[in-house]
Amino acid sequence: MKTIKMPVWLLVCCLTVFSCKKDDEPENGLPLIKNQIFSTPENTSGNEIIGTVLATDPDDDTLSFTLTTNSNGLFQIKNTGEIRLSSGSLLDYETQNSHALVVSVTDGTDSAKADITISVSDIDENQAPTIASQNFSVAENIDDTATIANIVATDPNNDALSFTITTTQNVFEISDSGVLKLQDGETLDFEGNDTYILNISVSDGSLTSSTDITIQVTDINEAPVFNDASNIDDVLENIDSDHVIGTILASDPEGDVILFSISSDESGLFEVNGNGEISLLAGKQLDYETATSHTLGIQISDASLSTQLDVTIGVIDVDEIAMATVTTLAGSTRGFADGLITQARFDNPRAITVDANGTVYVADTYNHKIRKITASGEVTTLAGSDEGDLNGAGTQAQFSYPQGIAVDADGNVYVSDTNNHKIKKITPSGDVTTFVGGSTSGASNGIGTAARVQFPHGLAFDADGNLLLADYGNHRIRKISPTAVVTTVAGSSQGYVDAIGVNARFYYPRQIGVDNTGIIYVMDSHNHKVRRIDTQRNVTTWAGSIQGDQGGSGSSVAFNYPQGLAVEADGTVFVADTSNEKIKKIATDQVVSDFVGSTLGFLDGTDLNTQFNKPWNITIGPNNIIYVADTNNNRIRKIVRTN
Repeated sequence: MKTIKMPVWLLVCCLTVFSCKKDDEPENGLPLIKNQIFSTPENTSGNEIIGTVLATDPDDDTLSFTLTTNSNGLFQIKNTGEIRLSSGSLLDYETQNSHALVVSVTDGTDSAKADITISVSDIDENQAPTIASQNFSVAENIDDTATIANIVATDPNNDALSFTITTTQNVFEISDSGVLKLQDGETLDFEGNDTYILNISVSDGSLTSSTDITIQVTDINEAPVFNDASNIDDVLENIDSDHVIGTILASDPEGDVILFSISSDESGLFEVNGNGEISLLAGKQLDYETATSHTLGIQISDASLSTQLDVTIGVIDVDEIAMATVTTLAGSTRGFADGLITQARFDNPRAITVDANGTVYVADTYNHKIRKITASGEVTTLAGSDEGDLNGAGTQAQFSYPQGIAVDADGNVYVSDTNNHKIKKITPSGDVTTFVGGSTSGASNGIGTAARVQFPHGLAFDADGNLLLADYGNHRIRKISPTAVVTTVAGSSQGYVDAIGVNARFYYPRQIGVDNTGIIYVMDSHNHKVRRIDTQRNVTTWAGSIQGDQGGSGSSVAFNYPQGLAVEADGTVFVADTSNEKIKKIATDQVVSDFVGSTLGFLDGTDLNTQFNKPWNITIGPNNIIYVADTNNNRIRKIVRTN
């Protein structure tokens, strides 16, 4: 009985236990979530929480959230339920003001869903104005009151706009409303600049935008213009019709050919050629006593438009009574011979001087001798023989191409022994010694043979007995005291500069002269000018400009490799205008006129009815007689003035 009862009891107990355990285990509760609405402004950033979704779980299980419906992927949700914008996403009220999301919440076993609405609120956004590149075309003759362009720009917020030019310039201006004009007094010129690029900035008061605006300037035919009429200088009344009185300078903005004409000429004396050169009509003559000046109307035209200008030509009186007579004192054909007048022979005589008694001394350059001419025309040799460098008595001495000569009050003759780079002294008895210079050329100052010169040329004495030297090769003016002390008055290197002392520049000075006040005049040969040195060593240009053949005054005066000059006590200068074959006169008022000579040749006569062949040097003797070394004619000419 006991054996059967125990197993049954155990089975019943086990069934009871298993049955009770299944029935007593609790069920998992679903998470609870409701539909929710959140509001956020459209300028929300990705770091800001838009809203936190609320959900509960009956079993207090840990919940996690996911978005099962996401508006274009704009949003993200954290496990904590925080909703934010996805990385890089932005909201825009104007595009979409509400977004519907579905959020799923789970406790790991069961899940639930709810509709989440994101309501976007509008924000007043300021946006920068918009301005595009613009191109405008404007005629070059527009004035400063006219509108060139109205610059266009827009603003998304319809704010009021203001404009400025940010490019640094001083031609244009722009108003706040975008009206582009020229600044007051400014003009455009197609030929000077046909394109302008301006950076224009537009502002709504807060934000700005900018762009480049292009202004294309269009060409307008413009009348030619006078550039300069100041070179119409006064002219001598005795000029002929070949003489260019002055040149009208003009230009055309478009480069058109300019036509010159005379629009008014009451005297009927003048003409102008195609180059703008004014001259007398053939057969016409000026007369100071009839009219001291003439006014001409000059017209320039490009065949379409024209411009006019009045020019005045002043007439300079010429002393019509004065007359100069040119004769031959000595010489004929090239050679070497002493003798009377035409029996004598010279070879390229290039320097000449005269003493108080009227005795003429000549540097007979290519014969390497110093010649002496009496008032009656008898020629003898004072010193020199063959080319060389030798001191001694008379014809025992030697020179090498002497090209400067001067005589002092005691009758001592000083010679520029040019190719020996020395200044030599000849006593009245003919003894030759070296006064200045040594065995080599140079520019050093010093005493006597310790000093150096280089290819010395013209010589002249001042009132104090100092010997002035045109130191040709050194481009300097030197002074040699009676005791042979050599100093530099003016000049240094080759050139053309008016200045004080050594700051001045000369270009192969040939000859030199001095007036009774101590003013020095220099023939600056290769600069085609006569220079003036005052007592304070100020160097100025007395006459001459460019190479040419022109009288008058001011910048129109032109010489052609002038080689010699002579100065009267009052400062009147006579110039050997060598390559123009003339002797010219510079009056004390700096008016230059032809004195004697005309074209190349040999002709004795009066005034301009005379001819020379490379007149190289001149000197003035007693009774105001002028002597000329007429080099290529191998003669010494004499000019006697009637008045």
